[in-house]
Amino acid sequence: MSAAAKPSGGIALTGPTETGICAGESVPLTYSLTKGPGQSLSTTFSVSGLPPGITGTFSPTSCKPNCGTTLTLRAASNYVLGDYSFIVRAQNSKGIAMANTNIKPRCAIAVKPPPSNLVGYFVSTSGNDANDGSIGAPWAHCPGMAAWTGSASLVSGDTVYFNNSDTFAPAGTDQLLQTTTAGVTYDGATWGGGTRAVFQAQADYVNNTVILVYHSNTIIRGIDIDGNAKNTCGITVNWPSAAASISNIELNNCIVRSTGHSDVFRYGIIVGATGGFTTTNPTVTNCTVHDVLHEGICLYPSDTPGTNRVVNATVTNNTVYNTGGQAADFGVGLLIKNYTTGATIEGNNFHNNFHGIQFENANASSNPQTGIIIRRNKIFDNLHWGIYILGQGRSITSDIYDNLIYDNGKAGQVEGGPIFFTTGDHAAGVWNILNNTIYSVNVGATSQYGVINSGSATGTPTITVKNNIIYTVNEIAIDDRKNWFTHSNNLAFRTSGAAANVAYNGTTNYTRTTYTTYEPTGISADPLFVNAFADFHLLVASPAIDAGATLSEVTTDYDGTARPQGAAYDIGAYEFS
Repeated sequence: MSAAAKPSGGIALTGPTETGICAGESVPLTYSLTKGPGQSLSTTFSVSGLPPGITGTFSPTSCKPNCGTTLTLRAASNYVLGDYSFIVRAQNSKGIAMANTNIKPRCAIAVKPPPSNLVGYFVSTSGNDANDGSIGAPWAHCPGMAAWTGSASLVSGDTVYFNNSDTFAPAGTDQLLQTTTAGVTYDGATWGGGTRAVFQAQADYVNNTVILVYHSNTIIRGIDIDGNAKNTCGITVNWPSAAASISNIELNNCIVRSTGHSDVFRYGIIVGATGGFTTTNPTVTNCTVHDVLHEGICLYPSDTPGTNRVVNATVTNNTVYNTGGQAADFGVGLLIKNYTTGATIEGNNFHNNFHGIQFENANASSNPQTGIIIRRNKIFDNLHWGIYILGQGRSITSDIYDNLIYDNGKAGQVEGGPIFFTTGDHAAGVWNILNNTIYSVNVGATSQYGVINSGSATGTPTITVKNNIIYTVNEIAIDDRKNWFTHSNNLAFRTSGAAANVAYNGTTNYTRTTYTTYEPTGISADPLFVNAFADFHLLVASPAIDAGATLSEVTTDYDGTARPQGAAYDIGAYEFS
């Protein structure tokens, strides 16, 4: 059992320290609420930090201590096994208590076999390419795989099931699997007694990837790609070459790991476009990418002149960590580069990378990046910057809101912090940085910063900074060296003392006591988090409650709660409810 320390309100909450859950399961967890003297108020239960694909409901939703509740966790079919943790809170007007529970990568009940009426082709390492590919006579490979020797062809509408207990490691030097026609689903999770089929690289592939997607309406689902320390990417879409414009690509519930052994450009997952072609409506969802030598996930049409373009990409509910490994400036969790338009980046975890997210536009045709939405992500514990925005003379339009950006810029690094507009030309970019919770305490870079633009940057960007909590120790929270920011209703707080500088506009520094001179609608006071670092929800007495501006771009908070819940918007990523 785990128990939170009793706060001044005199209640305590205990519950299980860990559980397991698999896709499709429901797991009941019991929590007990006890009281101290004089505590008999109705107390409401809530949960935060559940991983993507997990929902939770309480029964009852409130009670008067001493009492208990059952939290039922439900895992969607696309839930990805992993190590996670969440927090259960019990709160009334006099106090709050919390219990932490870990989710381990195991099932709560025995794994049930998949249905026997699956329709498609089946592939197992114990099969033979001369077979008919049925569930009783599977192939050893499928069309498009290295070492395929059969005569069959795939057509649109086919599904290929790989045995999820097998590791596929065929010899070959080009790639392990290349799509051969449009409209095929490759499924590594559904059939067999395991979790995911493993595709293991056997060479520094000529085509630079384990899985190469060249055709529209392709689904890659539930495959564990082991790069095996080879110089290879995990999955590439219309990259490094392309023969046509393609659309509707889905990469779902995959793992990409252990790619690269020397400093060449090999990525975890790259959605690209080259040869003047376009990739439209690609989706990367519920994937885990880790321990890759360069970038984790890339939206990266070619640098070469032309109309190479990625359009309406969706990157949701992924976890990317431990990217990089070279001394050079490589290894970001998510790279958004060149002529990328209409991308939505939502519900992801980017941590322990070189940077969390990097914007870059080196396309020689000066095509802009537009309509990039970064929302409800956790961007934390990255070595240098949470969000790193390169100035390269191209305009970028992005809304960045409802994110948790914390503790970026680690010891041993030259510099770091939450958001950085770098030296260079930022042209006429339009940036809306709204309702984020930014926290920089457990950092250690030699030079530490808050939300900053370089004093050497150029251009005429429009940068709106509103409704953010920016909480620092040693850094100026709002470091606007170019005086570019249009700002209001931020809570900027620096713990190192009332005389420490909280904001800078390029000519004047502002402390806690003079902050409202810089921003009349702003606040410089402790935001009163439920539990700093562990839970950035607001306590009932937080000065951030009802202190925000109404913003049409931000209609819900990080949890999906509608804004506002009170008289006005709250500042930060969470709306108090």
